[in-house]
Amino acid sequence: MNIFFVPLHSEITKGKKRVTDIQIPQNYDEAYSALRDMINWAHENDLPMQDYFAENCSHRLSTCESEEERCQFVDAVQKAVQEMKAHLQHGKELGLSPLEQRTLDTLWSWVPHDYPENYVACAREVSEAIVRLLPPEDEERSEEGYIAYYNQVIEEVKRLAEKYDVDFDTSGYNLSAGYFYEWLSEEYGMIFDDAYDREV
Repeated sequence: MNIFFVPLHSEITKGKKRVTDIQIPQNYDEAYSALRDMINWAHENDLPMQDYFAENCSHRLSTCESEEERCQFVDAVQKAVQEMKAHLQHGKELGLSPLEQRTLDTLWSWVPHDYPENYVACAREVSEAIVRLLPPEDEERSEEGYIAYYNQVIEEVKRLAEKYDVDFDTSGYNLSAGYFYEWLSEEYGMIFDDAYDREV
């Protein structure tokens, strides 16, 4: 079976409208467009950020019937754009690569955060493991192969989380592990429709 590879994370953002490129919206139409672009980018690049937009902005769309509600929506999107621009800029100033940023936000499982030093250090090493553990590009991709890769990465995450005193308890449902499960498949080279709550 021929498998088409999904590009590594460092390539995914090419051609996409990054959050840092989005201008502060001034009216409802601009806010709607900005939110759409932010959610599309976050869906492919930073899942905790996607959840941030859903909680802080998206729910307001269903209630934009009055002028006051539309203004509240614009205000919410303006705040989100400013907050996420600042969040990503902070990571850039710390020298984080896109993969390290994505890994850090996944470990923290929410944005924004204040980039704790132990999480930054952990994210750097986890990102290195994500790349190091990838099978050769000429190796056929399969669901079984992805599960094996995911489990290897998660074992490294557990080891490094303990090393850096990062909270990563997988005895029950773990949101960070769920985020990892969804986007590591892109790094591996396949996209799966099933969710993290399956047995892995």
